Amino acid sequence: MMDPLSDEKIVESWHTNATPWTSAVREQRIESRRLVTDRAIVDAIMSRRPESVLDLGCGEGWLVRELHARGLPRVIGVDVVRALVEQARSAGGGEFHVASYEAVARGELPFAVDVAVANFALIGKHSVDALIRSTPRLLRPGGALIV
Repeated sequence: MMDPLSDEKIVESWHTNATPWTSAVREQRIESRRLVTDRAIVDAIMSRRPESVLDLGCGEGWLVRELHARGLPRVIGVDVVRALVEQARSAGGGEFHVASYEAVARGELPFAVDVAVANFALIGKHSVDALIRSTPRLLRPGGALIV
């Protein structure tokens, strides 16, 4: 029997809920995000004055689009859920890739960034542990991980 909190089960639930999640985010139906957290994460990133940002677990891409709209030269989103990445690509405003945390941890992304951000995206145990350990390889000198 699969542990209901296993990384695989969590990813499976995101595959199932990609469309409702996209709607909830784009229609601003999550009050805490609308009132506080979206602005807080954008402000934290912008305070670093980055040239490049990697959104780990980008979902439908709202943060990438927001940062791109603020003039950041390179903003990249990655997510393991293909349907979410396709939603992000269809809305434009950045660069989007399908990639799991495990792939990121193995160094399969061919770039380094000034800021890596995980905005309500660190879900799972083993994959997140590996991702956090590998984060320094994703960052340019002086870079930061924002959670």
